[in-house]
Amino acid sequence: MERDDSGGEESGPVEATGLPVLPRRDPSEVVGVVSRERKARVLEALFDEPAPAVKVGRFSIVRKLGSGGMGVVYMAYDEQLDRRVAVKLLRTAGTDTTGRARMQREAQAMARLSHPHVVTVYEVDAHEGQLFVAMEYVEGQDLRAWLEAAERGWGEVLAVFRQAGQGLAAAHDAGLAHRDFKPDNVLVGRDGRARVADFGLAHALEGEAGGAQPSAPADASSSALELALTRTGALVGTPAYMAPEQYAGQRGDARSDQFAFCVALWEGLAGQRPFSGRSLAELSEAIVGGELEAVPERAREQVPEWVFAALRRGLAVDPGARWPSMAALLEVLANDPQARRRRRWSWAVGVVLVAFVLAATTWVAAAQIHAKLRARYWSGLTEELLAMERERGLRQLSDDGARARDAARMSVARRYRPGRGVVEHVDATVTALLLREVETEARDGAAWISAANEVLGEPVSEVILRGHEAVVTAMVFDAAGRWLYSADAKGAVWRWSVDTGEGRALYQHGAEVSSLALSPAGSELASGSVDGELRLWTERTGPSTLERYGGAVRQLSFSADARRLLTAAKDGLARVHALDGGATRTFTGHAGPVYAASFDASEARVLTTSLDRSARVWRADTGALEGELRGHEQGVFFGAFVGEDSTAILTAADDGQVRRWSIDDLGAGSAGTVIASHPRAITAFAVDGARVITGSVDGQVRVTDWQAGAEASEVVVDHGDDVRFVGRGPAGVVSVGMDARAFVSKPAPAPPPRALEGHRQVLLTGAMDGSGRRLATGSWSGQIRVWALDQAPLVTSLEGHGQRVFDVRADSQGTRFVTASFGGRARIWRAADGAALETLDGGNAVLNAAVFSPSGDSVATAGKGPVLLWRLEPGRDARAQVLLDEGGQVWDLAFDDGGERLAAAASDARVRVWTLTRDGPELQVLEGHAGRVVSVAFEPGGERLASAGADGTVRVWSPGDGDGDPRGVHVLPQRDPLAMDTLRWSPDGRWLAAAAAGGGAWVWSSAAFELPRALRSDETGSSALAFDAAGERLAVGSRDGRVRVWSVAEGTLLTTLEGHTGPVVGAAFLPGGRLISASLDRTLRLWRLDDGASVVLSGHSVEVLDLAVAGGARALSVAKDGSVSLWDVDRVEWEPQALMDALGRRTWACLAPRTRTLELGEAETEARLAHARCEGRAQARAGL
Repeated sequence: MERDDSGGEESGPVEATGLPVLPRRDPSEVVGVVSRERKARVLEALFDEPAPAVKVGRFSIVRKLGSGGMGVVYMAYDEQLDRRVAVKLLRTAGTDTTGRARMQREAQAMARLSHPHVVTVYEVDAHEGQLFVAMEYVEGQDLRAWLEAAERGWGEVLAVFRQAGQGLAAAHDAGLAHRDFKPDNVLVGRDGRARVADFGLAHALEGEAGGAQPSAPADASSSALELALTRTGALVGTPAYMAPEQYAGQRGDARSDQFAFCVALWEGLAGQRPFSGRSLAELSEAIVGGELEAVPERAREQVPEWVFAALRRGLAVDPGARWPSMAALLEVLANDPQARRRRRWSWAVGVVLVAFVLAATTWVAAAQIHAKLRARYWSGLTEELLAMERERGLRQLSDDGARARDAARMSVARRYRPGRGVVEHVDATVTALLLREVETEARDGAAWISAANEVLGEPVSEVILRGHEAVVTAMVFDAAGRWLYSADAKGAVWRWSVDTGEGRALYQHGAEVSSLALSPAGSELASGSVDGELRLWTERTGPSTLERYGGAVRQLSFSADARRLLTAAKDGLARVHALDGGATRTFTGHAGPVYAASFDASEARVLTTSLDRSARVWRADTGALEGELRGHEQGVFFGAFVGEDSTAILTAADDGQVRRWSIDDLGAGSAGTVIASHPRAITAFAVDGARVITGSVDGQVRVTDWQAGAEASEVVVDHGDDVRFVGRGPAGVVSVGMDARAFVSKPAPAPPPRALEGHRQVLLTGAMDGSGRRLATGSWSGQIRVWALDQAPLVTSLEGHGQRVFDVRADSQGTRFVTASFGGRARIWRAADGAALETLDGGNAVLNAAVFSPSGDSVATAGKGPVLLWRLEPGRDARAQVLLDEGGQVWDLAFDDGGERLAAAASDARVRVWTLTRDGPELQVLEGHAGRVVSVAFEPGGERLASAGADGTVRVWSPGDGDGDPRGVHVLPQRDPLAMDTLRWSPDGRWLAAAAAGGGAWVWSSAAFELPRALRSDETGSSALAFDAAGERLAVGSRDGRVRVWSVAEGTLLTTLEGHTGPVVGAAFLPGGRLISASLDRTLRLWRLDDGASVVLSGHSVEVLDLAVAGGARALSVAKDGSVSLWDVDRVEWEPQALMDALGRRTWACLAPRTRTLELGEAETEARLAHARCEGRAQARAGL
């Protein structure tokens, strides 16, 4: 009945029964079965002999399964009927009347039921004064564990819950209420069948009085089911699933079960319960008050609204407002409106066809009577019309089916795509495969185009290889990267075509394969296993056994001419096998297992490393020992010759150290030089030229210049779990870890590591092809994925800011961005790849603005605190100059075109202008605004400065004469109060625009600053402005989510771009007739101005606050949570066919039949056929 795990505690219900406490019995009478079972296990462990089986009745106890608040559950064996059973034993049976009555009540309740979705009770009895129940043993897990074990489609979750609901309905039909329904009390067997269990709180729906019941002895003649365990004021059940009436102390009934069922199903579909509270009091208040939580956005996208609508009725506070019965609720949950509409449409088409046939037949009959000469003509016409109608109906039905399938594919694809800030299973490959199968006009829609662009910007597996039935333990590519060889823990060795995904088992070891090696020409494969067997395979001869060692084979490598095979083994020996028939050379001397062996560049020497903490160098031809290297404090697992002439040696060990040795150190007693240190054991090692790459048990991957030493060592990525493989290729450092991810990373300054995600289970091995452009990852499940490492990203998530980012600007060269955050720091990023170049921290409490000087050699920052000017010099840390220590909070900064003047807008109603001279800055203060100044901007190519204030005015200032007074001030008329940061000059300086609080924008001509032109439509307020490069068009982003593009000279509206669902906070024109916008709806959109089409860019999980563009191809967006995203907008493709072709080139993997069945709801036969068709297309692609 219970989960098959080791003694996890069940979450017990809250219960207050009010039953009298019986006198305690002597402790010796209570030890019973539990104590004897424990004693038997101890004796068995001490004497290494099976202890006599402990028995309960006729049932022999096998092992403990779990325990709850009232009982202990064991797996037992029924010798009479030769079957496994679950035996539930009351924990303190003879001493607790309440528990005894409750357990007897559970048994009687369950014994009344015989239903496929209710756990079957076989026997109820007492053993040595302890009550027990023998029931059906379900091999599987409870429903909560089933939900957490894997990503489940909403249809799959609903189907399993409907099974459990049928069990509840059967109980209600038998006159029983469960009163403690929750996922923990539903068991899902390996057969996929759900069974309701734990009827410990069940009671009869009829035959009980409504008031308080007199207590009765447990052995009274009346049924224990009639003994009331719930009285007025009592609380029975698990709080999160209890109905309002149960909180009021009323006895739960079938409608309470319905409420609990709806809570559990809501939780299974939405990922959270419908009611929440930080305490029992808050939770009860929410439940009794009917305060339902909103459905999370992710669940709204995936689960149809009609499902939650049905659940809301089942969660009504008033029991009478719920569904009349569980059966009624289940009927609604089984009746998908979309499916019903499809059935109705099919029925309607059929009726129309039948009616048409009948009408046509009648008409033809009449025609034959009145005009036999025309009968043949009309009969033929009728047949033609019928054929046309049948074809149209079938085509319509086929189109409807395709649309339904596409809707399912798009829904499932949204669940697997990468979600920033969302914890979920990410698998861009599954998303790509689902998008590739979309077949209707949905492919032309914005949702498909956006999703396809997004997934093409993520790492996608080229192919998924399925065939291994055990953990993948070793892999190796051929030199060209077209064939992959792999081995597993069951001894199977496979070969795969990377071009098609086809594979076949080559041969079988008798134990786990621990090492593989392929000859340089790819004609010979060597494999070693943990039982010491060494095999050699060729296409012509097949496998043959070379030798059997006395310990596991740890490492294999061929000589350059493939005539020799070097091996390391746990029997303490290394060997060189002559494959042309010569003698085997054995290297003897290590006092422990040998874990690694390698040739030097000339293949004249051999290096071995051992658990005995040493490394040794040998003559390859004679086996003579040249020297021993000692210095590590624990076993040495890796080693390699390095340098052009192999004059240096690197070793890595379990002490976390990498040591460098010189050949001259041999025999000199040198301990070598520590060049890198990990806090824990090193588990992966690779040398690439002047760099050594190491991975550790603690998850760190470190890159070290082995010539420079420890000062040139840095951590490039942290897996958070064991690193199992490292390597390096053109894309960077590659690592594979037990966190089920691979990473591509680079030493600083570099963009953040890029994760390759999709595996559901830990990764234990990896392999790279000879070019370093392909990676294979092998998982615990036996699945292998092959990745192309040169896939360029569409979006790169940049790390560094931990708090809200207010401002982002690009330099005039288009090579860098600078961001300013609430945390008081500014960061400079490389536009090409997002590498973090500099962090500027001048002690500000908050930074509101950061801006590059026109030359790019300085950055000004300001906010709450000092105004600072930072000098940027290559190879040196930035140096700050304080321009202002005190003053109001600064909201905006601007340089003039020459970088000679810097202006600041402050909350004290002043504009400050610094003239930056060699002798130091000269300050000029401009006063006139009646409130805080929110925006400043210098005239391009001119000397004037514009400022906008919260007082609703825009002022244009001319240069002063040096005494602090400006020569001229224009207060521009007809202004509304301004929003922050919404003042812009056109690039040619002809126009000045400001956002209007009432919507649209005001535009002044800089020639005279006469009354402005109002560019407005029906906006609710403007929040973003952007001129195009020629200054002819102005984009106005509004709080209504629209972007309106205006002709500045004519004042006419050119186009309105609709799609955002929140205020637009940033916009910029791009080359090629495009525009990019950012919104508080958490997205960016890339627009095509000629037709208004857009691609949604989803890179943030919270509101986007600002946007900047560098070089016309790179955009940087910043968000409320401090996240920063870099976009390569030139990678966006608009044409559906081009995207479909790109998906086909990117991956030729196929959805597994099981995935198709679970996620898309396909029948098994249909899923297998679809998988076979996909594999056929992959073979055709490869020209096979």
